[in-house]
Amino acid sequence: MHKNHLYLLSTWLLRSVVGVICVGAFLPGALYASTAYASGGEAIYSLLPVHYDPAIPATKSYFIFDMHPGAMLESSVRITNGGTAMGTASLVAVDATTGQTSGTVFSSATGKQQKAGTWISLSVHSVTLAPGESRVIPFQVVVPSDAGPGQHVGGIVATSPIHKMAGNKTPLHINIQQLSGIAVQVNLPGPTVEQLSASGIQAGGANGYQNVSIALKNGGNVMIKPAGSLQLLDDHEHLLETVPMKLDTLLPDTSINYPIYIQKQMLGSGKYHAVLKLTYGHSHTLNYTAGFTVTQQQVERVLQSSGPWQDPGTNILNTMPWWQMVLIVLLGACGAAFLGQNLYRLARTMSRKSRSK
Repeated sequence: MHKNHLYLLSTWLLRSVVGVICVGAFLPGALYASTAYASGGEAIYSLLPVHYDPAIPATKSYFIFDMHPGAMLESSVRITNGGTAMGTASLVAVDATTGQTSGTVFSSATGKQQKAGTWISLSVHSVTLAPGESRVIPFQVVVPSDAGPGQHVGGIVATSPIHKMAGNKTPLHINIQQLSGIAVQVNLPGPTVEQLSASGIQAGGANGYQNVSIALKNGGNVMIKPAGSLQLLDDHEHLLETVPMKLDTLLPDTSINYPIYIQKQMLGSGKYHAVLKLTYGHSHTLNYTAGFTVTQQQVERVLQSSGPWQDPGTNILNTMPWWQMVLIVLLGACGAAFLGQNLYRLARTMSRKSRSK
C-alpha cells in the first residue's frame, strides 16, 4: 500500500477510535470522563479531612467526632480539583440517610435539612479552583443541647454547575451535575440501642427481572450492617430458594424497602412464605416470617417485553434504568454513524489520490 494511503488509513483509525471512546464513555460509571472530552475539560472535586486520627483509619476518609450535647468544635475539610479545568463548586451541609440498597447517601443539597446536617456550619459556601488546586475550608459542628445519645450522621457536599452537552447535528442534550460528599459522624454518649425490625415483604419487578422487597427499619441509635439469608417457600412449605444477604450500613432511625432479586426460578402467581434471618450489631438476631402474594398482573409486568426469563446474576444490565438503556442505544447509533462517515471520507480521499497520479 502506498505510504500516503497508509498515512490516511492510520489517521482515519485514530479518529474513529477516539469517536468510539467518546461514545463508550457515556456508559454507566464513566459519565464524567465523557464530559471532560466533550467540553474540553471539567473540574472534578474531592473532599477529605485535613486532619485524622491514626488510631482510627476511617478518619482518613470522613469525619468522626466524639462530642456531648450542647458542645461545639471546629474542624476543616480540604476540597481539591482533580479535573482538567477551572471550576466553581458550591458547598452545602446536608443530612445523611440510608440508600434503598443500604449504605449511606446524602439528602438533596437544595432540600431542607432536619437532622445532623443542621449542626454543621461552613465558613465558605462557594470556592473556585484551578486544576490540581486545593483549599482548606473551616467549619463548625454545634450539637443541640437536647440531642439524644448514639451516632448522628450528616455530611458536606460539593456540587458543580450543570453542564449541557449536545451534538452538532443531533437534538440529544444531556444535563450533568457533579456531586462529591464527605460524611460527618457525631457520636454522643449514652445508652447504646441496637434494634432492627422487618414489617413486610412485597413482590415486584419488571422487564424480565423479578424481586421481592423487605421493609427494614433501624430503630436503634447506632449504625448496623445486617447479614444473613432469606428463604422463599411455596404455599406447601417447599423451599424454592435461599438468597444470601449482606447489607451495607443502615443509619439509625431510617427505613428502607430492600430489594432482593429472584435468582433461580420465577415465582408464578400464588401465595408464598418468606423466612428472614439476619444477624447484626453485637450478636443480635432478627427472625422474621411473613406471607406474600404474587399476582398475575405482577407476573405479566415482569414478562412484558422481556423475552425468556432472565437471571439477574448473569446480566450487567439487571438494575439499569430504561433511560440509560435508551441512551446507550442512541450513543451506539451515533458511534456507528461516526465510523461510517469516516470510512466514506477515507474512500473518497484515497480515490482522489489515486486519480491524481
